[in-house]
Amino acid sequence: MQNGLINISPEKEDWFATPRSNGMKLLRNYASTDVVTPENLDIAFNNWSESASDKKPPEIVVGYGLGVLFGDYMLKQTGGKWMAATDDQDFELAVLFDNGAVAYPIDSVWKRMPKNADEIAFFEPIWNVITRELST
Repeated sequence: MQNGLINISPEKEDWFATPRSNGMKLLRNYASTDVVTPENLDIAFNNWSESASDKKPPEIVVGYGLGVLFGDYMLKQTGGKWMAATDDQDFELAVLFDNGAVAYPIDSVWKRMPKNADEIAFFEPIWNVITRELST
């Protein structure tokens, strides 16, 4: 969906605080860690999706929380910035890497809801592909 990438205004950047906080709570509760890595994000997502608790966070909290943490991780490791991707029908958050490549970490989570029983991990495989592509 890369029709147009636009900068996120400073006041809109405040929006990230809540998903980041929720993502960290998910990591602590479902992966027993505060360390953001693709592997730990996979553990948290899998444990959340397999939980039968009535009190588990809803999909929207998980999608944005883990997606923002994944995007932040990508940016910390490779450089770049959060952008807004827009077209005639949609708006979504994207990561623009310093080399011009674009990733959609939040959408990566949304596409896995409900969880596909055959797909045990997705954060780590996506990260491996990104790092291979950025190194070429």
